[in-house]
Amino acid sequence: MENLRFLASYKDDNIVITAKKTENILDVVKKVFSLPGNCDVKLQVFDTEWKEWVNKDPKEIINRDKVKVISKKQPEPSPVVPKTGIVPSWIDDDIGSLAGPSSSSLHLPQTHTNASLYETCFILPDGEDLSSEVCLESLESGEDSTSLSDAIADMVDSSSSLPSSTNYPVSQQIPKQVVPNSLYNRMDKVSLKPWPAKFDIPLNSMPVDLRNTLEEGIYPNERQRRKLVQILFDKTAEYVRYPTKSQYTDVATALVEKFPCLAFNDIPSVKPHEYWKTKLSDKFRNERKHFNDELKKRQPKRKRVELPVDTEDERSIEMHQRWMKEEIRKKTKNKKKMAELMKLTFPTRRRSIVEDGALVKTIRENYPALFETEELLQEFQRITGKEMFPTIRDSLTGISSKVVKFAEKQEPKKKLLRSLELQQIFTVEQTKKKELENTCAVFILSKLLSSKDILCNEEDRDMNTDITSPTIFWRGQTPCNADRFIIHAENEAFGDTTDVITALGNLMATYWIFNMSYPQESKDFFIFAEMILLKLTNGKPTRAVNNLVSILKGF
Repeated sequence: MENLRFLASYKDDNIVITAKKTENILDVVKKVFSLPGNCDVKLQVFDTEWKEWVNKDPKEIINRDKVKVISKKQPEPSPVVPKTGIVPSWIDDDIGSLAGPSSSSLHLPQTHTNASLYETCFILPDGEDLSSEVCLESLESGEDSTSLSDAIADMVDSSSSLPSSTNYPVSQQIPKQVVPNSLYNRMDKVSLKPWPAKFDIPLNSMPVDLRNTLEEGIYPNERQRRKLVQILFDKTAEYVRYPTKSQYTDVATALVEKFPCLAFNDIPSVKPHEYWKTKLSDKFRNERKHFNDELKKRQPKRKRVELPVDTEDERSIEMHQRWMKEEIRKKTKNKKKMAELMKLTFPTRRRSIVEDGALVKTIRENYPALFETEELLQEFQRITGKEMFPTIRDSLTGISSKVVKFAEKQEPKKKLLRSLELQQIFTVEQTKKKELENTCAVFILSKLLSSKDILCNEEDRDMNTDITSPTIFWRGQTPCNADRFIIHAENEAFGDTTDVITALGNLMATYWIFNMSYPQESKDFFIFAEMILLKLTNGKPTRAVNNLVSILKGF
């Protein structure tokens, strides 16, 4: 009987598998890639009609198919902590590895009290594990089991579901050396709820003394006020990470309406809820510094400049956002008015990115029009005062033939041309040659000046891997014949275009718009693009950029 041969890809491995047609294909795949028997494995093949990877029944795999293997490990049973007061050794080991050199300070006496605490941390009523961050944070901050139970209840009662990773043992839940310090860290892993029509003050989360004080109409002391702001923050963070001014107002107004003793009525020019609105805003600003590791990588790569002055008030900004969100859904859009409103909202949008570190997803929710190619380039021009086109196209056209000749002439670079499948540039007719040279030059420059892939084949994308730094993904048979280019950044896809030069412009605009640092592995490429293609800066080029410019002058 004829054997079945197909190419299987799993993570970084590509293996040609030969199997008998009578064999179970899934079992063969698991064996080849050493996957556990309890893995839930599915197979996908690339559909040329839809240009997407689609699920395929293993029985329908045919000879010479190219198959992508996707596996999901089944959750392991939760370790049950005995009630005898003995703390299992794996718990002590994991806390030690997280704590680092001072782990001895976290070693817990083997008492019934500590066993109960661990039981509270890890075993929920339905037998579901809670993320170990809650337990570790309680140990670090010295919270008692009552406050810890409150924190657990807040998360369990949420309509949002915990991620699947919380079903694994603690050692698999948190990367080593990461010990979260606030609810913000935990909320980053929990889906957010929609903002309520009316904000409810979480009375059940309040300590007894604070609740009694407020219900008796007594203004709380400083310690109680801090606790109250923390409670408001925790509740608000279930809905939004970057509250708008109106959302701050909703919370503060609901608080003052619930407890009139908290209103500030002594200053005629200040609204009664303004104090609590400011306090909550300050709390979010401080917590935001610690909640997302990715934000720490976003140090501005340019000198801080004076931000544009807001010309619109809070209400008008919200009206503009609402109109743009509705307009973007229409088949025929009023592009002229859209451009005007994007210009009016630019100062507010810029401030939220530079000062608050707003994520790409947050900006997309509030300003969906920004992610159209036309608006990406307009926003870039608002920031830099420089038009992306025709500058980048003209600059690339002037050097593309030199880049290709350099790659053709150098023996080591010939392999580069072959690997990129760019040989057809030497056989096309003259009328199409310049356009093809420009395309080839972008791919060649990305390989010469970056150790990290900046332009990636969509077929090679691992759907289980997060894409944080802005990257171009192309679709097509070869780079030269690619018919679609898309930007991916922080797991958001946008800037769909059929032209690689436009895609490069979108990529550069994304870094500038979201104030992101260039990846160190690709710094030479982006410095080259800034200085040589966009002519943006007069700063000092890197050694690699200097060397390449010097070489190209000789062609």
